[in-house]
Amino acid sequence: MAPFFLLSKKRYAGMLFAGGDNINGKQSFTGLEIVRRDNCKLLKQTQTEFFQEILQNISPEGAARSLLKNIKDLMTGKVPLEMLTISKKLAKAKYAGNQIHVSLNDRIRERTPALAYSVGSRVPYVVVAGPGPLYERGENPQFVKDNFLAIDRQYYFTKQIMGPMTRLLVPLFGHKNTKIFFERAQQGAIHIHFKSNKEDWIPPLLGEEEEKKVTKKRKAPPQKNNLQNYFKKSRT
Repeated sequence: MAPFFLLSKKRYAGMLFAGGDNINGKQSFTGLEIVRRDNCKLLKQTQTEFFQEILQNISPEGAARSLLKNIKDLMTGKVPLEMLTISKKLAKAKYAGNQIHVSLNDRIRERTPALAYSVGSRVPYVVVAGPGPLYERGENPQFVKDNFLAIDRQYYFTKQIMGPMTRLLVPLFGHKNTKIFFERAQQGAIHIHFKSNKEDWIPPLLGEEEEKKVTKKRKAPPQKNNLQNYFKKSRT
């Protein structure tokens, strides 16, 4: 039986074997972030390693460890800028709301008009740290390198890693353990290092899932047999 990881009808991952070859299969994905273009390469790498552990090694614990390693690398500055670059298509010249890639392209046009992107192009950017709103904190990767700008690692942890990966961990470890997993990773992220008693914590496989709320069923009041009561009354 080929390993298969089903999230929903149109979102799944599995091993694909072709031509009767039941040994040398390859990973196949549908509807997951790993096959989309609007996420950073770090997320794609994280999901690739995650599914390698799940589908090929059949190791949920190994999948959680690989995720934790990528989180530690991100928060300790070991991930290169190229892995954090995101790109979005400039589908039109004007948008109704503020868009991070549109705002960046406007700044590029002001700085160096010749480097501005045209409609139909994909605008690459990384999210830098700062007090402004998100749509104002997208910046050209080369500009970030040249000006030594700080990366908003918390954004990448929360939006690019924790959000998508939560959906993958919950079916394996449950809501409660997944929440604890990211809370402990978050503590490590805040202190830029992972304490030894927390860094190796891997949730048990659905062993301590959230407590199920036990709802007491209301007992329906006994229904009187109207027909029987009718005959009783009719005898009197």
